[in-house]
Amino acid sequence: MTSQIRPKELRGKKNAGQFSYEVRIRGAGNLSRSFRSEEEAIKYRDETDAAIAKTGALPKEIPPPLEIGKITFSQVVKEYRAFREKWVKLVPEKPQPISATEEGQLRFVEKEVGERSLAWLTDEKLAVFMRLIRLLAVPGSRSIKTANGIDVPRYYSESYARKIYYQLKKLLSWHATTHDYAFNSAPFKIEAIIPESWAKPRDRRLSPDEMQLLLQKALEYGPHGKVWVLFISLTLATGVRSQELVLNTWSAVNLERLKLNIDKKICKTRKSREVPLGAKAIRILKALHKITGNSERLFPMWASTSTISHAMTRITERAGIQDFKFHDFRHEATTQMALENISDHKIMSVTGHTSAKSMRRYSNIRPHELAPLMPSDDDDGGFLALHFPDTE
Repeated sequence: MTSQIRPKELRGKKNAGQFSYEVRIRGAGNLSRSFRSEEEAIKYRDETDAAIAKTGALPKEIPPPLEIGKITFSQVVKEYRAFREKWVKLVPEKPQPISATEEGQLRFVEKEVGERSLAWLTDEKLAVFMRLIRLLAVPGSRSIKTANGIDVPRYYSESYARKIYYQLKKLLSWHATTHDYAFNSAPFKIEAIIPESWAKPRDRRLSPDEMQLLLQKALEYGPHGKVWVLFISLTLATGVRSQELVLNTWSAVNLERLKLNIDKKICKTRKSREVPLGAKAIRILKALHKITGNSERLFPMWASTSTISHAMTRITERAGIQDFKFHDFRHEATTQMALENISDHKIMSVTGHTSAKSMRRYSNIRPHELAPLMPSDDDDGGFLALHFPDTE
């Protein structure tokens, strides 16, 4: 019996109809190699099988298969960090350093499952781990006061559990690719693991009264109350991500050409773009310039977006507003653009979404907002009004 060759269709539009050929080496556990042509795969398979038949062992140039049961998550995280550091040095024109957010997730993985081996992760274990995360108190976080005046710990949110889920998947997939073995994606394909709410898009929108109350509480929040109001308003006026404002600089603002440049270094998708500035955004930026114009950054008082998340939690608590996150302002901005009949393509160029599907998840139009756009009596030449006058 010879080693097997499996064709694998390449992903992406550019690779449509193209295949790679994976050779699974007989007697080598998870060890495999991939080739762009079937001829190369066949040659490699035949030479390897011949060497095994002759010597009873793998050729020296083929490393022994990894023993997954002996590799821990801490080892994978350590190796992943080293890889990212090396990448920054080798490819300075496209640096991809580990962000503070991702580093926090890596530390969480190390702390909670670091000593576990990769073989430990099964669909059942992953499901339990996802539920366990929601029961863990966030270390060093401020407690929450209930309506009864009782202080309770702040627990990790469902969204954080989701981020850890995808971080684990990313780490294991990367490790498998790096060491050329088959990635075991089975634990990540069980729908029962993923809470139902993960599949539901956020649809929380503030009423006009809630918006006024929230802005008032933001104005009263700490020494930078006015900046908070301007930050919220600028997010609503542009639809950009919080990190694209917090980490941006005044040099990126071009009021003459009515645009805000978003550098790829601070963009989630690592793609630069230009965001158009309307009259409201320009008015907000002019007001902000009077406060922070002497600094390099637009918002020099905040080092990262974690400040935004924590502050928004406290502001909404003081306003008595439930189930609202700062990111929901971006949803609101996207919805307003959709109501202005701006095309999906143009909205995506502003918000930075890479697919229409993900962009539409942000648009939450209410029925009463669509009502004025629905057919009116004038569409039938007044026929209904003439024959059914009692309905006027």
